Amino acid sequence: MGWFVTDRLELYGEATLLLYHEPEAAVAAGLAGLAGRYHFWNNRSWVPFVSAGAGLIWTSLDVVEIDRIFNFQVLFGAGLRLIPQKGPTWVFEFRNHHISNAGTAGENLGINAATLLVGVNWILR
Repeated sequence: MGWFVTDRLELYGEATLLLYHEPEAAVAAGLAGLAGRYHFWNNRSWVPFVSAGAGLIWTSLDVVEIDRIFNFQVLFGAGLRLIPQKGPTWVFEFRNHHISNAGTAGENLGINAATLLVGVNWILR
């Protein structure tokens, strides 16, 4: 869910749900409650943007890279929003998703995942 605070800057929050199958079946869920997108243009039918965000995440994944159940998540990426005259907006984004304990306990190697997102937005005016 997002809000445009200027014609190019959007603040938003998003939920995270990750399902792992390697090295074991596990789940991660959280909230990237503080995030933003900067749109480079606002007068075209396709708009490139950059995004960044942070939040908390819970995971049942038991790996050496993270040694806590509750961790932090940081995301950043770049994407393209296709804006038609009417109807929903298509969004394509490539992002890095980082999970770590931010040095609060034990080793802090973290997990990085390159992620391709495809979504649909509705802009309410």
